Amino acid sequence: MYADDLLLLSISLMHLQLLVNICKIEFDKIDMQINISKSGCLRIGARHAVTCEPINIDRPNTSLKWFQEIKYLGIVLASANNLTVNFQSMKQKFFRALNRIFGKVGLKTSPAVLCSLLNSFCTPILLYACESLDWNNKSINSIENAYSKEFFKCLTLMTRK
Repeated sequence: MYADDLLLLSISLMHLQLLVNICKIEFDKIDMQINISKSGCLRIGARHAVTCEPINIDRPNTSLKWFQEIKYLGIVLASANNLTVNFQSMKQKFFRALNRIFGKVGLKTSPAVLCSLLNSFCTPILLYACESLDWNNKSINSIENAYSKEFFKCLTLMTRK
């Protein structure tokens, strides 16, 4: 049995330790274990860069690591003053999908088919979870730039025919 994608939010380190302790007790009741290698902590707020005490699991030698970035449900969350998303991995996946499509269909595909494929397979990768994120101008420009490059590349390849 797995309990993937469990997220604990806490106002302080002490409360986070208490939440982890409660989870550990409840997991023990149903014979589940916390996978230390797949678990970690991320700090968000004005003190995000301050070194923290370890969050212990079961015994003092077993503690959760602190990370600068954590991937949660396909989104890379970053340690910062505010909740911040790192869009780099989304853009990399987007461009990989874009290049795969160009590699498979070639340059002689009709523009309508190519644009349809790009909108069906590439754009959703780029816009994954966009409705749940708090967008700022920098994030919008970053995603808009990648999206514009998609169609620029498409139009460039079509004009070379």
